Amino acid sequence: MERRDFLAAAAGAAIPALRPLSASDKLGGIGLATITVAKGMTAQPAKTLDAVAEIGYTEIGLSQLYDSTAPQIEGMLKQSGLRCPVLHLPWADLSDANFPAALERCHVLGARY
Repeated sequence: MERRDFLAAAAGAAIPALRPLSASDKLGGIGLATITVAKGMTAQPAKTLDAVAEIGYTEIGLSQLYDSTAPQIEGMLKQSGLRCPVLHLPWADLSDANFPAALERCHVLGARY
């Protein structure tokens, strides 16, 4: 293959990748850590989760519960269509006294990690 042919083929292959994503394009299996949108989660968690889902995310990793309970967050997740496979826990939750409640929060939210 000559250099000219290679460059033409490479340019042709790159053009579809350069098109902007539309709102209907889904990211597929890509999650967002809520620490990225912490201000929104603190002010309006339900609206923030809806916006995260609207741009195409399907999963989130909760960095905290943002002054909500696990059942409240679970309801917001169901409303937005998001899943929560990851929940960050403070070290104190890993103590013998706090671990059962922390494990229950993970169970309610569906967090595996």
